[in-house]
Amino acid sequence: MRVFRHGSDIKRGAVSRHNAYNGDRTVEALTKFADFLVTEESAMAATPTVKSPGCRLKGFVDVHKVPGAVFITARSVGGHSFDNSMMDMGHVVNKLEYGNPIADTRIVGKMFPSALEAKNMGRLNKKTFVSKKPHTTQEHYMQVVKTSIESKKLMGGKKLIETYQYTAHSHSFQSTDLPRATFRYDLSPMQVMVTDESIAFYHFATTLCAIVGGVLSVAGALDGILNSIFGRLKKANDSKLG
Repeated sequence: MRVFRHGSDIKRGAVSRHNAYNGDRTVEALTKFADFLVTEESAMAATPTVKSPGCRLKGFVDVHKVPGAVFITARSVGGHSFDNSMMDMGHVVNKLEYGNPIADTRIVGKMFPSALEAKNMGRLNKKTFVSKKPHTTQEHYMQVVKTSIESKKLMGGKKLIETYQYTAHSHSFQSTDLPRATFRYDLSPMQVMVTDESIAFYHFATTLCAIVGGVLSVAGALDGILNSIFGRLKKANDSKLG
């Protein structure tokens, strides 16, 4: 038998009193239990409600490279019921990333600023999601893209760094189901491949000569145009003076 009251389990000191009745199913026992609840409820009415700080989750989940989801909600092995209206699934995402962590993202980010950005590796990092109404479920949809970086600039010669970047879209809704925080992910069939290649000296020399030649050509054309304009102006002034 489950007894629902305002609030969650009563906790005084180190003793937790659950809203469950496991006694005899007689009129006398049930009446006595009801009188006890009324008395206890009146005694706790003047006691301020202490809000729980919530839970801290840290770890990793091994998943297959197929679309899936991770659900965070309340479950009871002993079969206890929950008052859905009292469950707050608001949360703060301190860090959520895919793949193995990179030793120093700053070095890689400086070499390839457009290919590997910290905000793309952790779109949900350091973000807060608040449930303003009861029965609220928080959901996040993430599109994950694999990113491979092959470079000779890294220490130890040519190396291949594999990581993941993702975009995220979050929303919340109300329902009569048990509230939860859902993290859905979908791996993109596309992959970003970044490589660095050194430029040969002759290529640099050819490019430099082309730039210099272009500048000289433009300068010669401008010089011809200006000479033509000034020549006509001079002729016009000479004709007026004559």
